[in-house]
Amino acid sequence: MNHYTIRNAFLLLLLGVMLTQCQKHEYYEVPATDHPGQLLVKPDGLPTGGSYTLINSKGETVGQITPGVAIDLEEGDYKVISVIPAANVEVAGTTVSLPTTASGEVDMAPDFQSSVLYVHIERDEVTMSSPDLQNMTRELVIKPAISGLPNNEIANMKLTLYGVANTANVEKGFGGQVWGASATRNANALFTTSVIDEFGSDSNFRLRLLGLDSSAKTSVGAQIVLKNGKTLELPPINVSWDSFNMGNPLDPAHYQLGMKIDAVTGTVTATIIPWKPGYEEELEGN
Repeated sequence: MNHYTIRNAFLLLLLGVMLTQCQKHEYYEVPATDHPGQLLVKPDGLPTGGSYTLINSKGETVGQITPGVAIDLEEGDYKVISVIPAANVEVAGTTVSLPTTASGEVDMAPDFQSSVLYVHIERDEVTMSSPDLQNMTRELVIKPAISGLPNNEIANMKLTLYGVANTANVEKGFGGQVWGASATRNANALFTTSVIDEFGSDSNFRLRLLGLDSSAKTSVGAQIVLKNGKTLELPPINVSWDSFNMGNPLDPAHYQLGMKIDAVTGTVTATIIPWKPGYEEELEGN
């Protein structure tokens, strides 16, 4: 075998090795993928315990988002509904609601904030955004003032507020709600309750609300349990608190519930006036 033959054989062997390597590369090669856009909700300054729900342009819930973790999304428009903290608040689309019993009793609203992020996702781009949180509840403080009955004879007192709302639209924020006429009579109005277990001269009822339902009559009733076991009832009295929903959610609305007990009949009558801590005289507005 001459040197030309050896060289040709070597070249053929080298070519075979190269072809074999090319075949292996093609076999293991990962096919090109379609890279969508990404969304990243910035975690900076966000409290813990929040819920972040992603909704597509059809109003369908896509899933939950974790701040600080980017997720792949198809190109399009989305909303991120933030509720912080989310405990005891149900989220469905842009509507938040509070647990409500079959009898119409609404759980006290937690002090929570919400936000709606409107985002547009572009292909191959990372969209970063931060929630702009707003308060969704306002506190109603009612100070009981009882005459005709010593405070030390009272074991506990329960207050019932009729005409409360149990849902709200986070896109409208506090005070921007429009409720349907689902409850037009006190007997059917949703209500919430608060109890003072150890009654004293400085006792206050503090009720946190999504708002008062403008389609229902607002009224306040009370039940007083005496230490001797006797119970006194204050039938619901109508109140006009239309301005409650228009107030600053950061500023509580204060009222004084003045109750007069007839020692002979046990009848309870009452009036409600605006009140400010530290002042006993009637105030205008709330």
